[in-house]
Amino acid sequence: MAIDDLISNMGKHFNLRDEKGFSSFLFQAFTFSVAAFSFFIGAKLMFGPKRNFQLNKDKMHYSRVISHNSKHLKPKDSYKSNLDQLVGSFNQGTLFLDKKAEPIIRDYEQKIIRTRNIKAVVQKVNRYDSYIRQYSKFYNVPGYLIKAIIAQESGGNHSSRSSKGAIGLMQLIPPTARYVKVDPYNIESNIKGGIKYFKEKLSYYPNKESAIARYNCSKNAIYLAIQKAGSKNFWKYRIYLPGETRDYVPYVLAWTKFFGATIVYVDPGKRDIAKR
Repeated sequence: MAIDDLISNMGKHFNLRDEKGFSSFLFQAFTFSVAAFSFFIGAKLMFGPKRNFQLNKDKMHYSRVISHNSKHLKPKDSYKSNLDQLVGSFNQGTLFLDKKAEPIIRDYEQKIIRTRNIKAVVQKVNRYDSYIRQYSKFYNVPGYLIKAIIAQESGGNHSSRSSKGAIGLMQLIPPTARYVKVDPYNIESNIKGGIKYFKEKLSYYPNKESAIARYNCSKNAIYLAIQKAGSKNFWKYRIYLPGETRDYVPYVLAWTKFFGATIVYVDPGKRDIAKR
């Protein structure tokens, strides 16, 4: 009935039997179609590009997020085929260690979880992020290593003092502070001096474990341990180090995971690529 009524009303408005009336009907129908089509195109142009632009922005953002996160993913076999890629990953927060270290580091991770308030320590250390970032970048030292050293040395307590006279966040003893020419009681200077001193050890020793050990013990202690083990592989001469240092190094390496580092365990010879 609705269609019949519509046709009847059209017939009253347009005399479809009359040629002029029919032409007028066609013209207005055509005009209506063109207007509707123009409206459709205009709406698509108005709303479509903005939506597509937003989608493209979202895609670009998503790609950036994926790209950023992929830097911290554990590489599988990339180190076997692309050493340059490993160097890049190392600089972005990947720590390559000997496979033999894996059970030891995992054990010390559990010790930290059982005995330390990890959240509190991380929050304390991150208070000094600006100084750590500034001087880590200046001396080209991974920031997560510095934070791990601070966590183990002082727990992020800038007023910490040891029984041996070590001072501040990075526990500088007075002779070391004089050597690197800093005031150990000043927070910024303490961080700067500790990073400078650790950078010197990184430049001297063939692997990070030995540099970390040297931060904790004397050069002579490391030399004797290497002589007894007949190897410069830290995990082979570790047992000959002083007891405190034997624990110190795996503790520091375990702490790096709580400051954003990804530890990748590889075969000897395919690690510390940025150094060798």
